[in-house]
Amino acid sequence: PVRKSYYSNDEIVQKAMDAKNGDKFRRLWEGDWQSLGYASQSEADLALLSILLYWTDGSETRAAVLFEQSGLVREKWQRAGYRRGCFEYLRRGGPH
Repeated sequence: PVRKSYYSNDEIVQKAMDAKNGDKFRRLWEGDWQSLGYASQSEADLALLSILLYWTDGSETRAAVLFEQSGLVREKWQRAGYRRGCFEYLRRGGPH
């Protein structure tokens, strides 16, 4: 099987949309986190990042680049401490 990390960014987005949880991914990707019942946009950020990490074989750099193309990106994401905290939380296995 082809490692997911060999896919282009566009292919990753398309494959994530076509996956079993594709509707959830699409809504998060488009920034529609409220319809999914998240209590905050930060929780939705973690959910999208978790999916992106799966599709990038755990590459935080690549997941961050993709996240910046999503409808969830906002000024808060530009803070290095926020980005770092999100990835650290997910590495520790926090719920998403």
